[in-house]
Amino acid sequence: MKAIDAAVFGALAIALCGGCQTVADRAAKKRGMHYEQLRELAASTKVDPSDGISEVEAFRIGLNRFRTYRTACGMPSLPKEAAGYWHITIYFGLAGLPVEQVTIRKSDGVITVTDLRLR
Repeated sequence: MKAIDAAVFGALAIALCGGCQTVADRAAKKRGMHYEQLRELAASTKVDPSDGISEVEAFRIGLNRFRTYRTACGMPSLPKEAAGYWHITIYFGLAGLPVEQVTIRKSDGVITVTDLRLR
């Protein structure tokens, strides 16, 4: 009887945990879905600083900044909110090397670009 219980338990454990994802896997999937959602919204969004800069508008600014380089590899990061600003890192190449930090003041859209290659 114990052998059968162990076998059933083993099969059940494999069935239940075979498709388990780690917390990191779920977080990465959630970020990817959010990134795609922002990309779709940014495509139809015009930046209007008169009412402050939203996350979608900040992402649009980051995408436009990335596109000025006319490179096929790389991407802007998701906007990170901190103390009245949006921060976006621009990455280049297959390795995703950070090349710029774009800081956008939320209240009026003033943009500051820091070159990360000089560090």
